[in-house]
Amino acid sequence: RAEATALLRSHELTAREETLKVVIELVASGRRDVETRTLAARALAMPGIGAGQMLQTGYAKGSSSTAITPDFSRHAVGGGSQGKYFEIVSPSGSQKRVVVRTPAVPNNFRFSADGRWLAVHFRDHSVQVHSVAEPEKPVFHLPRGGRRWGVALDFHPKEAWWLYADGSPALRRHDAATTGNGKDPVVFNAPGGVIGLTLAPDGTRVCVQWSGGWGVVELASGRLLWQRAETSTLAWPVWHPSGKTVGNGVENPYRFVLVDAATGHETTAFYGHQGAISHAVLHPQQPLLFTLGWDRQLIMWDAWSGQAMGHLPAMVRGLAVRRDGAEMAFAPEYLGTSRYEFAVPRVWRTWEAPLIPGVSVIGLDVSLDGRWLVSNSPGMARLWEISTRRHVADVPMQGARSNRTSFWLEDGMLLHAVDGVAGSIASGHRLDVRPMLRENGGSFDPKETAVTDGGPRQRMTDRRGLVLRRADTSGAVLDPDGSTRLPFGPWEVMEISPDGEWAAGEGSQQGEYVVRRVADGGIVLSITIKPWVKLAFSPDSRHLVTAGSTKVIVHECGSWREVARWPVSIGFQGMGWVEFSPDGRHLATLHAEGTLALHETAGWTPVVHLRPPGPIFQHSGAARFQWTADSRRLLVLTQGHRISEWDITALREDLGKLGLDW
Repeated sequence: RAEATALLRSHELTAREETLKVVIELVASGRRDVETRTLAARALAMPGIGAGQMLQTGYAKGSSSTAITPDFSRHAVGGGSQGKYFEIVSPSGSQKRVVVRTPAVPNNFRFSADGRWLAVHFRDHSVQVHSVAEPEKPVFHLPRGGRRWGVALDFHPKEAWWLYADGSPALRRHDAATTGNGKDPVVFNAPGGVIGLTLAPDGTRVCVQWSGGWGVVELASGRLLWQRAETSTLAWPVWHPSGKTVGNGVENPYRFVLVDAATGHETTAFYGHQGAISHAVLHPQQPLLFTLGWDRQLIMWDAWSGQAMGHLPAMVRGLAVRRDGAEMAFAPEYLGTSRYEFAVPRVWRTWEAPLIPGVSVIGLDVSLDGRWLVSNSPGMARLWEISTRRHVADVPMQGARSNRTSFWLEDGMLLHAVDGVAGSIASGHRLDVRPMLRENGGSFDPKETAVTDGGPRQRMTDRRGLVLRRADTSGAVLDPDGSTRLPFGPWEVMEISPDGEWAAGEGSQQGEYVVRRVADGGIVLSITIKPWVKLAFSPDSRHLVTAGSTKVIVHECGSWREVARWPVSIGFQGMGWVEFSPDGRHLATLHAEGTLALHETAGWTPVVHLRPPGPIFQHSGAARFQWTADSRRLLVLTQGHRISEWDITALREDLGKLGLDW
């Protein structure tokens, strides 16, 4: 087990398969405990590669370059010590091998997205385009000419035309049905000699690299949408399949950057290669980025956080990922290209959204209808749509004094309240920030989203139909008709039991938390626990869980007998967090820095510890979490307003195949 844990910490792309082999041996020896289950869960959360299978190319050894179609149905190889020709072969062996003689030694290949065309770049920096169906005779040829830069070329993803530049600033379009290229129209003149280009997935824009910079051009108008004054290191830029993001390798310092394709603003930077990044591929289905550097390392990254998730330190060249993401291909130095099964985890993934560095998170909640997820920090709130895992909007909260945020669905609106500031989201995802009530003369500027003059009081429907009304020094639990159910003083109600009988919150002494009867306000339980504390009633109102920074305590409601407790290691400054699954079967708690513990409520025994597959660092460790309405998934909020997801149902299925379900 220790060796397997060390292997996981190495973040090798082979760690997943090797660790699962160790897990199988542990299960065979009778080890079906929480530690073995935790080891297996960590491995199942990691992407990884299996054993490689050499592509049947015949003359792969010594080849200068390899390329493969997006569906892995055709493979091109040639150049190097093999001389002036290339081959197009079928990796499965089902298609006839085709050998094509060339006027120079091939140096690089590029297939079109639909697999119909192949661009062959030569060592003298000239280029030819061949039809994959009839490759013997080129359909397009362009010599290098006398310019410094070679020829850059890319194909439209669906139509039979391509863009190219011969090293000059002029970017031209060539239709496949046209003979010759003397009349090819210029679609854009770059600020410098063009050295690389990639068309967007929809073919309406092109990312262009030139000497000293790069940017995105709108093809219909020929307008440069934005540009960045950076020296590119990639042979060609990389688009995300959505077309919203484009990436490039740049210098000073060497790194890979993802930028917003509409604005050019940098969203994520990836540091880790010892030198320039020469090749990059985005996984078509998962938020994963693969990069190759001049240091010959292959590194896999989480595309939204910039966190390195795995690597192969061996001498590697050539890189491709199949269109469905199930396989990848690369070549150890001069040893030929192999294809590898690529395991995409079912149990863990991150959600797409820009990172907000330096922002501490405070709260996380799911709307009553289960559609929306909202994370909160002192300065802003972030809204997500759960079904699509889509980041919808950010709401600035300057001037809000309270760190506590609560979200409820009321009158078809998602309400966000922080000491007088409320945000509502209506149809069409239009965000409207306004006060909920204007009691006590509080003023509010919706443009600035700030609170002045003490702020208005709030009236919010909670999950059980009761109404919680808060102010700075007083408040009350109200019936839906507005009559007072339970007045309270300068303490804050944090949780009301689902049956409406109990209200739990802060007491009058520091570190004291009390439970009151809603009927008469009488105190039935007082607990002293280190700050910061999260309280949670079970869905059946039978238990109350108090989670602090050093321990978790479970009380039976009514008798208020302590039925369980266990230590946690969050640290004195950390806030405990605990959530019951809606079906009441599981309890999730913060266990240690960045790690969750999942307990069965029948006996309160821990069944598995969950932590992200990569190294724990500022933006990856768990801070808050919520269950989805169907109890299948656990949504985890990390610092910087990032969301990751554990699919508990899929995890149990995969663990069950290993004999480790609970």
